Amino acid sequence: MNSNKTFADYSFLGGVTEYSLIRFNPEPEISGFDFYKNFIENLWKSIFLNMHPKPLELIYVEQFKVNGAVNLKNNKIEILINEGVIYRLYEVFYNILSHFPIIDPIKNTPETSLGIRNNINYVDDLIPFVHNFHLPIDKKRKILAEYMAMFGIKFVILHELGHLLNGHVGLINSGIEELQEIDFHTLEMDADAFAISQLIDITIFKIHNDPIIYDCVQSTSNFYRIFFLSMHVLFIILNTERSSESTYLPALIRNVFNLDSAMVNIERKAPDLISREELIQIIESTYIDAIKYYSAFYGKVDIDSLNDFNLGYTDDIQLNWKKLKIKLYPFAFVKLAD
Repeated sequence: MNSNKTFADYSFLGGVTEYSLIRFNPEPEISGFDFYKNFIENLWKSIFLNMHPKPLELIYVEQFKVNGAVNLKNNKIEILINEGVIYRLYEVFYNILSHFPIIDPIKNTPETSLGIRNNINYVDDLIPFVHNFHLPIDKKRKILAEYMAMFGIKFVILHELGHLLNGHVGLINSGIEELQEIDFHTLEMDADAFAISQLIDITIFKIHNDPIIYDCVQSTSNFYRIFFLSMHVLFIILNTERSSESTYLPALIRNVFNLDSAMVNIERKAPDLISREELIQIIESTYIDAIKYYSAFYGKVDIDSLNDFNLGYTDDIQLNWKKLKIKLYPFAFVKLAD
């Protein structure tokens, strides 16, 4: 990050949990960037390094678009994450929790907030990025916002890791054949599936009984409600930034794949936590809520525009996966999904 970003710029952003952007210890420190860097680099060392012997480094890029990339170099692996992934997701969820009682246990907590305006200049920016948002005053609302931002940020990072470990980078770099649009969409679907599976394994199940979050949500249903709501909001953000040349899937199709994958993972690995029927109800209701909450701050989200392709295109992608998976085998470092 630029040296002109001082602690004073973020003095009102002090968070509550280890997932906060700013912590006071006792002086303010910008801890969020270090947290996610340590998260993925330690995860790599503890789980994946024996599969792929090169060291991995997370590098922050001074851009505000919610995006990332992965580079495979001779001596190391670089996961590149835009700083906007961190700033934007905290901003969005702080805004939402400042104004909406997203679950019953916080309906009686105050909807008061601090208005924050933060101008950030990058070397190549002609106009400063103006970072406007509301910071909730209520401790429980702030905690929920920090957990939800954490879910989304980890997903973006794990998605890039999926591109590497599932062999996408190797296949593309090999140049053995020219990939078509549906191939890139299929690879995005596969990277998403890797990210959601890992997120559930290494985070969702591990913090399920975390007393900090449970004091806020007070039930398994509400815990999954904030998780799925965070995923819906993330995909809306990604869709608003999706250009006509983008390899990303349209948001609605991305939701279908990801939330089906999440449901399968939860049912398979922890079938006693929550029923399939309740998961479906939560997924459907939080999709509608995500559109409402996001629209309140960033303009109307046209539901029809999210469906850029007929949902039958999901069948085409699944059929294409069966063919593409065979080509990925020589480059993959983990077991590919069926």
